[in-house]
Amino acid sequence: MVDSRQTATEEDVNQFKIAFQSQFPAKVEDTKQEGNLLAEIGSLKQKRDENLASYYERAKELLRRSCGRDTPIDGNFLLSQIEIVVLNNIVAAFVGGIGDDRVRSVDLIESISSSGSLLRTHEKAENMKARLERLAEMEKTRAEKRELEALRRHYDQRWSQPINPDVTSLYQDSVNHSMKTNIA
Repeated sequence: MVDSRQTATEEDVNQFKIAFQSQFPAKVEDTKQEGNLLAEIGSLKQKRDENLASYYERAKELLRRSCGRDTPIDGNFLLSQIEIVVLNNIVAAFVGGIGDDRVRSVDLIESISSSGSLLRTHEKAENMKARLERLAEMEKTRAEKRELEALRRHYDQRWSQPINPDVTSLYQDSVNHSMKTNIA
């Protein structure tokens, strides 16, 4: 590198720029990317193998690059009108891009996008996903109980006597084992 600006060549400037950008990547914005922010906001979608937390981080980075910020949790600092517009656009894109149709549909029905905060929207989506997973597990358990009762009724009708509890216990153990292997 050259120690003096007066003797620096164009190649020296390019080398410095590359070294500077690699050392401080978060502080250097590519002006070409700034023009694509609207397109990026419009195409914000959760990737197939991406969890909600990673998707939220991408949305947060997009908000930062848009010179916006999220509504503070403590509410001490008010957002300007332009920050509110940018935030609402990114929140709407975030909700619309959620990969799980059930979570997205429930989020939209509950008007999560009106929460006014990307963080609160993410938290509500995570909570909704967890609730839907618990609901699916409860439905599966209910279906297994109905199946076991149907087995008992069928056996009782066929043989005119109740089924041996050991048989139903074996059946229940096999169902539990298959559930554990599906989870793992």
